[in-house]
Amino acid sequence: MTERPFLSASIEQLENNFEAARGDYAQLKLIADALQHHSSPSAQRLRIKVVAEMFRMKREAGITSPSRSSKPTQLFALLRQFGLDAPDGRPLHRYRLGADGYNQLTALLRERAARLTNGNGSDAALLVLWASAWFRREYGGGIRKYRELGAAIGATLEEREWPPLIEQGLKWWKRPVVKRASGRHWLLTIAVEGGFPVRVLQAGEGWLSRYLNEVVGRLLGVTEEPSLDDAFAMADAAKEDLRDTYRQEAFIALAADLALAIVKLRRIAEVAAPNLAPSAVLDQVRPGWRDELPITTDTDAARALVDGMLAAKKIARGLSGGAGCVRVLRRGVKGWSAGLRLSLGGELKTDALAGLAAPGIRLGVHPYGVLARTLGEELAFLDPPGEDGDSWRLRPLTRRTELDNVPLEARIDVLIQSPTGAARAMPWPGGVPERSDVITFEIDAEDAGGPAVLVLAARGSASLCAERVVVAAPADWSVRWENEAAEGEPESLGTTRDGRGLWLADKSVLVESTDGGLLYCIETGVDEERRDRIGLDGRSPEGFDSADDYSLFADPPTVTCYRGRTPAKPADDELLWRRARGDPWRELARSRLPVGAIDIMWRDTRTGFIRDRLRAAIVPQSARVIRERDGEGWRYSFHGFGDLAISPEPATGLHVEQRPGNVFVLSFRSNPMRRVTFVLLIPDNTRTIRITLPFPLRDGIAHWNGKIVPPGSEMTPAELAELVAFGESRLTLCCELKNAESGLPAHYTLGERELSLRPLADRVRSDLAFAGIDAWVALSIGDGAPPWRIKLFDREIRCADGTASIVKPGLEEEPLVLTGRSVATPCEEHRLAEVGLEDALNRRSIPLPESMTGAWWVYLRSDRTVRSRPSIVPCAGPTTPVGNGLAATAVIADPSARQNAIVERLNAISADADGTAEDVSWLNRLISSLDGLPASTFDVLAAFPDAPIVLARLLLSADDAAQGGIWRLEAELPFLWVALPLEAWSTAANALGGSVIEPLLAAGWELARAAPMGKQVIDSAAARAGNLDPVIGTVLAAAGLLPKPSLIPSIRDAAQGYVRRTFDRGDMAVGLPKQTSVFRTSELDPLLPSLFKTTFDLMHLEALDAPIAAAVAAKAGIKLTRTQLRLCKEAMAADPVYFAEGVAATLLGKER
Repeated sequence: MTERPFLSASIEQLENNFEAARGDYAQLKLIADALQHHSSPSAQRLRIKVVAEMFRMKREAGITSPSRSSKPTQLFALLRQFGLDAPDGRPLHRYRLGADGYNQLTALLRERAARLTNGNGSDAALLVLWASAWFRREYGGGIRKYRELGAAIGATLEEREWPPLIEQGLKWWKRPVVKRASGRHWLLTIAVEGGFPVRVLQAGEGWLSRYLNEVVGRLLGVTEEPSLDDAFAMADAAKEDLRDTYRQEAFIALAADLALAIVKLRRIAEVAAPNLAPSAVLDQVRPGWRDELPITTDTDAARALVDGMLAAKKIARGLSGGAGCVRVLRRGVKGWSAGLRLSLGGELKTDALAGLAAPGIRLGVHPYGVLARTLGEELAFLDPPGEDGDSWRLRPLTRRTELDNVPLEARIDVLIQSPTGAARAMPWPGGVPERSDVITFEIDAEDAGGPAVLVLAARGSASLCAERVVVAAPADWSVRWENEAAEGEPESLGTTRDGRGLWLADKSVLVESTDGGLLYCIETGVDEERRDRIGLDGRSPEGFDSADDYSLFADPPTVTCYRGRTPAKPADDELLWRRARGDPWRELARSRLPVGAIDIMWRDTRTGFIRDRLRAAIVPQSARVIRERDGEGWRYSFHGFGDLAISPEPATGLHVEQRPGNVFVLSFRSNPMRRVTFVLLIPDNTRTIRITLPFPLRDGIAHWNGKIVPPGSEMTPAELAELVAFGESRLTLCCELKNAESGLPAHYTLGERELSLRPLADRVRSDLAFAGIDAWVALSIGDGAPPWRIKLFDREIRCADGTASIVKPGLEEEPLVLTGRSVATPCEEHRLAEVGLEDALNRRSIPLPESMTGAWWVYLRSDRTVRSRPSIVPCAGPTTPVGNGLAATAVIADPSARQNAIVERLNAISADADGTAEDVSWLNRLISSLDGLPASTFDVLAAFPDAPIVLARLLLSADDAAQGGIWRLEAELPFLWVALPLEAWSTAANALGGSVIEPLLAAGWELARAAPMGKQVIDSAAARAGNLDPVIGTVLAAAGLLPKPSLIPSIRDAAQGYVRRTFDRGDMAVGLPKQTSVFRTSELDPLLPSLFKTTFDLMHLEALDAPIAAAVAAKAGIKLTRTQLRLCKEAMAADPVYFAEGVAATLLGKER
């Protein structure tokens, strides 16, 4: 289509065109220009008519001084609405075509529908503007089509006629077309120009905000300034969270456009005020910012969506923002090592927690297996859903989400723990062992030496958007360019610790096995990513499990191939299987999968590329194992295993008696285990299937892998947390504190057959933390065996004359590390020396580094566990303070003077004196650095129970990363968050708000503008702290920092619920029932309900009093004793529902 369509027209044709163009200034102008090239009298007369019509149109539009670039009437009127004389290149959605304007434009285009292809530039411009508004107002998902636009205005254009019109219209508005490697995308451009679709917002569904927040979070994880291509790639990567209707390129592009605009605005807000709510900051520093967004924000739903996106959490590369993890490789001094990146957000469905989930019960998420050896602290907790919900919300507690030394082939599991003691290990999303031949990583960080951090992107063959990737494969495989004409070869980056080679690829590569039998292809820089995989679905055998890392099925599973989430149908000769390496591959479509261990492969017949490959094991459907008691052991009878040869796997101390007919009698003469392994061998095949079966034992304690812990063993609370108590019936565990400076009564724990000891370990650690350094706990199960001994430290070191030696070694299974912290800089931990097994057993002296000056804390570590009591070691040179305030008190040598200085400084923080911000920051660093070191090691932390305002301020001001460590202080120090005085919370909140307002006032802000900023910070901090626990939410509501709940139980109803649940659990006959309560003191008794004594059995009195006493203490400013605090903590763990209801009834209810 030319820019001057009438130049070649005859006078007769121009006459007809003039009659059709009346009212259209742009068409009249083109006809007038064309008539200048005709000199006949008829042409001159026609030109006079055209100019007269143009003059009439301008006069009616109020234009007195026409110019050569005069606009067509309708377009000019639109521009005048925005104070423009010409298009300024803004996105079309920012012209804000309202409902009336949209309807008028629709009607006008219906009138002109028949002539849209006549080369009228104004019609093309109007059509593009209208079409963008149509997408915003009418698009409801699905594939966009030209005919839908045509039907809306009655146009019958051919599909090939639309692109020229759109191109001309976009050019008029000075807008670019969306270009991708596959070409120019006309309809996609129109959809993106229109902004976010109204229909999606009106639906108000939660999936939309989750999806958009994830895209924003991923963009925030990009260190450099993200581009629109980055935004589209990340929106496309998250599209699995979209409803199927909206899983289309147009919608993904709209989401990318919106997310990118949000990220740019958020960074503006963070520069202005990094700790405030971005939307509130933008309201002050960039009024009208919402008008810049490609979304109409004139509804509550739209405003809430935008505000939520602005507050979205940053998501590290490779993660989705939900529960999961991704493998990473990090380059260090010793080369490349595998690690893990954890995500602890999102939700888990109730189905995944079957047997653990109960109404009102919060579940703990703890590291397990390999993860427990790397990370020794609670990961998160799971908040129960509401009445109609089915999803448990994850609340992260740890800030350590970047983990080192986690092998690629290690399975990532967590332990889901109920307060009742019930627990189950479950795989964490994304944590399957990485055993693929070929793994591709995206580059997450680079330095002068090249790629430094890599994030797993795909397994097997894949097509990826990234332009540069790193491919990992066996070091002796070949990696070459797919395009044989390409120069050079992929750059080798070395090898990983497990022997995988790494190659940097900036274009598509082929990866081939040494024998040439396996060929993979990794494409880079593609428009749409593709990850192919094989899925297996079938029945698992009953009574035994796989001992290997691949799936075990009873009968052949159903094999399904997927491209992304979409099932695919490979050709018969593309889906293959074999039994062992070297065997020929067979077509799955022409044969049934046999019994045994098998490989399954999906290979593209055209290219020869392997899309995916995996291994599985199959046993006959009839396979079953009968287990019966036989003397001191167990008899295992195998039935229905067909031709499989069966034998027990040897184990230390295991005695095997084989009897006819695949019958085995097993017993342990030493080193008993709770599970035994059998090996199934396929005839004439080298591959085996390993299965595990239970080996029940009498009451005892064991590791989760089944290894027994002998009675009388000594362990730390950290080790106890990784154990399980077991028995043949109901369990009763007794814990008794020994050698304590102040006596505490024994307490009991009940369970059924199997009981995780992690909750008990937390309680024991809390008891030992303030019971005296020589205290220990005797743990018994009641069968007369020697008790297990639990101590905070199971090793002892002695330092003298510049050396350290272990005076109390143990059977070291892991290397010990001599660790230290300078008293002047206690937030920094230093690795002083590694202690080998011979060093420990022979008590060799280990020289301390000469760089140590002044006083130091010195102790032993093994991974995350502190093994010895921290000791002060004086070294040569002075202990020079680093910093002022609390940091300076650490170096005061005299204990009394140091304690006085600490108290003075904590009082200053409580009064919000000068230097408070620096002290709070220093305390946050110290608490975050503990990593298993007892908080009571440091005098300043041990003084916290007498500084409730400081505690409240720390919790309120902590960010997500630091909050978990501060929250856990309650388990180690003699205080209770819920029992802090209400006044402490309100004072801390006011100080926090003031810390925001005062700098703004100093910067010239008016109080009326600054005060809302402080209120925003207080509200956000209170909401974040309230999410930690419902009880804290109640306390903050009582302090006026959070809204009060609508439903508040009565004390009587709460107590009746507690007694009923206690009876249902059968907890009433443990120990000797008490008839008194430690809470009934002269100070507390008048404030506690008398109905507990008159209505309920006195055996419940103390447990009923506990939450009421904590709430009364908070309201009246009473300080509870250590024994009272301990019993409150036990009551909270035993029945969190009653504890929360009792506190709410006391603080927020109307009765006393």
